[in-house]
Amino acid sequence: MTATASTFVFISYSHRDRDEALRIQQLLENNNTKTFLDQEGILPGDVLPEAIQGSIRSCTKFLLLWSIHASKSKWVEREWLTAFHLAKRIIPVVLDPTPLPDELQNFVYIGRGDREHGNAELFRAVLGYLPTAPVGVDMFPGAWEAELTPPDGSGMGLYKLELKANGQIIGTIEAKRVGTTGLAAELAGQLGINLGFMFQPTPVAGSWSYKPGLLSLDLVNEAFGQQSRFGIQIYATDIQQGVLHGTGPAGTSVIFRRKER
Repeated sequence: MTATASTFVFISYSHRDRDEALRIQQLLENNNTKTFLDQEGILPGDVLPEAIQGSIRSCTKFLLLWSIHASKSKWVEREWLTAFHLAKRIIPVVLDPTPLPDELQNFVYIGRGDREHGNAELFRAVLGYLPTAPVGVDMFPGAWEAELTPPDGSGMGLYKLELKANGQIIGTIEAKRVGTTGLAAELAGQLGINLGFMFQPTPVAGSWSYKPGLLSLDLVNEAFGQQSRFGIQIYATDIQQGVLHGTGPAGTSVIFRRKER
């Protein structure tokens, strides 16, 4: 089952809660739901109040991400009051213990339970059903390790990465092992370098995105005063197991494992 083409969700939030807003937007749009998220939905040249008011008027459901930050935002207050007076279906998503406004006290809200339970409540409230298949994008934020091994077995890089809900990546290359075969080993021998683990951890950063079945990482590594950029494709056909496989630059084999929290 999929969301109907007429489902249009306005997401109201404080910019201090933007990571959570982006996470929820990805969850909904991966289930064929159109959303409006201020900076995402406003075109160049739009007058901000008119663009927002028009989207609230045309939305089928109004998702209010409520927190201490939202309670102090005059902009969020304008948005939910507009939706309230237009008799829109308002669905509060409570991010912390901050009480809802008096006008919304009797509204059924999505609480601060575990993320999986919260996602289920979100789908039931917005889509009207619970998707039968796992939603891939929500499986990825967190800590991962990636082992990169070239086709000739000449070396191995161990990456420790943190995938953020907003699509960013931070981490390090913890180790790089020069193997006993291939060009890297030959070069190491010429330079008199002992084979084995070498190099101090170096920073790596970038971004990630997910389309059904494929997780894409765009990474930049800084080492020895230089930057190198490369991409990794992870084939996420069995997300639940926490061990994924893919390819990196020049046919590099990648094993992607979720780390224990």
